[in-house]
Order: sequence, then structure tokens, then C-alpha cells
Amino acid sequence: MNGARVSSQFISDTDENLLARYHEGEMTAMEELFRRYQRPLYSYVRRVVNSNELAEDVVQETFIRLCRCQPSQRPETGKFATWLYTIATNLCRDAFRRSMRRPERPVSEIYEDDEAPITADLWSPEPRSVESETLQRELRRQVRSAIDALPKRERIAVLLREYQGLAYDEIADAMGCTTGSVKLLLHRGRRRLRDLLGPMIEEGEELV
Repeated sequence: MNGARVSSQFISDTDENLLARYHEGEMTAMEELFRRYQRPLYSYVRRVVNSNELAEDVVQETFIRLCRCQPSQRPETGKFATWLYTIATNLCRDAFRRSMRRPERPVSEIYEDDEAPITADLWSPEPRSVESETLQRELRRQVRSAIDALPKRERIAVLLREYQGLAYDEIADAMGCTTGSVKLLLHRGRRRLRDLLGPMIEEGEELV
């Protein structure tokens, strides 16, 4: 079905309403949920597991579980995104255990060129010269390498907060920890990124 037509059909529906409509037999409601979340979910998972192939498997399994969930398992209003990222994060943990012997592919090798890094606001988007574009690409490469260097739990917390925009309590739900732990992970992750990217960051400038 045409993606734009699906979006127009369900434009006023919340995620939770779409899931309810799917359980009532409207298959196109699930198509709309897939349209809304497939790309950001894949982007998040890929950055966590450092593998395109593994990320595809995790995202596919996430949506399979979404399709198989029972009406009684539906998330509370306003909690769909947290619920979905919790499923994906748990599947990432399972994937880690299954692929411990497989070498990870660096994040810097699998990012899309047009994806904005979490430090995108550190540098002005206005310059458009070839020299500026070259500098921007190099900065992005270094940022991605820095993200790759973060311990996994810090990386997950930073990605959920800065890329997916989840609140502290939502991240805690997704990671199965307390909000205090989330704040600590974010503090450590941001500090580690600042240490790694220090030469590129002007004094007094916020990292994320």
C-alpha cells in the first residue's frame, strides 16, 4: 500500500490507537506503525550493535513481536515508543550474547553520510563551501569514532536520549534500570565523549 496514503488515513491516530485498530483487524494500521518507526528504530539498533545485518534481524524481530502482542499487552497511552525501544533493547542484549565471537564492525564504517551526529549543534550548518563540507565530514567521522568507543550501556543511554529523544524514565524502562542509573550513564557517556572530542570543542560549548 502506498505509504503516503496510509499516513493520511491514520494521520490523527496515536501509536496506541493504531495498535488497537490493528488488533481490531485493520492491517494497514500496522503498516503505519512500521512507517513511523522502522527507520529511527533501525538507526538506533544499528548504532548499538555495530552491524547492519544484525540490526536488520533485531528490527524484524521487534516488529514480529509487535504483531504478535496480545490486546492485554498493549502499552499505556503515551508509552508506545518506550515499549517498542524496550523490546528492541532487550533483543540487542540477546544478539550480543549470540555474537560474542563475531568481531564488531566500527560504527564509523556503518553510519549513513546524511545522518546528523549527536554533536551536530556544535558546528554551524550555514557554511556551504567545499572546504567547510570537507571539515564537516571529518568532524562527523571523528564523532562517530568517539561514539564507537563508548561502553555499550553508555552508548545505549546516549543514543536513546540524544537521537530518539526519550525521557529519563523512558530510558530507564527501556534499559531495565533506575532513572538515577540513566543519569549516571549519560553523565559518564557525555564526559567520555568530551574527553575524546576535546580538541574539537570550543571552551564552554555543550557537547549534547
